[in-house]
Amino acid sequence: MFTLLLLAGLSSGAGAQTEQVLIGNIDQSAGAAWTSISNEQRAQAFTTGGDAGGYTLTSVEVAYWAASSAARSRLSVTIRRANNSGAPDASLGTLSTPAIPNGGRHVLEHEATGSGIQLAANTTYFVVWPAVGNGMGVTRVTSAAEDAGGADGWSIADESRFGNSWSNWAGGSLQIRINGKVNATSGVTVSETSFALTELGASNDAEKTYTVVLDTDPTADVTVTVAGADATAVDVDTDAGTSGNQNTLTFTTGGDGSGSGVGNGNWAVAQTVTVRALNDADAVNESFNLTHTATAASGPYDGISINSVAVTTTDAGHGVAVSEARLSIGENDATATYMVVLK
Repeated sequence: MFTLLLLAGLSSGAGAQTEQVLIGNIDQSAGAAWTSISNEQRAQAFTTGGDAGGYTLTSVEVAYWAASSAARSRLSVTIRRANNSGAPDASLGTLSTPAIPNGGRHVLEHEATGSGIQLAANTTYFVVWPAVGNGMGVTRVTSAAEDAGGADGWSIADESRFGNSWSNWAGGSLQIRINGKVNATSGVTVSETSFALTELGASNDAEKTYTVVLDTDPTADVTVTVAGADATAVDVDTDAGTSGNQNTLTFTTGGDGSGSGVGNGNWAVAQTVTVRALNDADAVNESFNLTHTATAASGPYDGISINSVAVTTTDAGHGVAVSEARLSIGENDATATYMVVLK
């Protein structure tokens, strides 16, 4: 659904994951000033704030001036990141094109598809318009003033860029409003930092578990790989329901993270890692760190830092290990068992 806003502002929400105005200058007076997007592509730069989790852009409002039917049919607005030279780079996403009235000044909203476009902190991006032919422009302001109520640290550049190689500048900012969300700070919670195992010990000494869970919706499915174990000293298994030892955990994006119901991924469900001490051939105590590596197709969790778990194993030494120190057999019990293992 496309929205037509005639010189109207959006209410600003507060807090992470609440849609709000991130930055804008549409409420500033433009008078009759406007910049043509008829014959050359144009770009208006904006810079994000310092929130560590980054931001999700959901829409961009633009103050347009006039619009011929031919120009309207060619309009396609994109979001691009600044390259090392400070010019627009490849597109991060194309925004929707709303119905555009002919003539006069109108503030129109271009919406991002899906879950929005991810923006990093303290980074410059551009709203980019193609050359649309005669009869269309974007209003501009000559002052550096910006509208009140935006997110902390955001700014709009005081000039726009144009030309085939983006080598030209024009004074005054094109009038835009960036809407979106402040992302919650991404993170992975690991329930343990360390534990000790005893080879051939009782079940609660020879085997320990810990859990791993994502702190926020990752926006793309995440695989966490567990590594670093000495395979001769311990078994590590991330899926007790699958035959053999597994070493990956998969967290899916979407909804409340509960893993139940339509559209709800499992990102908020803690998943269990089981570590078992093995009866190895030596008599040496061992220690190592279990590491966790996150991979995702996109989003803040790809390569995110995750705490490791320090594991120590106490070797049983050489000799004979008897599983029970004492057995109790009742009057009506037929048998009792224990195990004898050579070490």
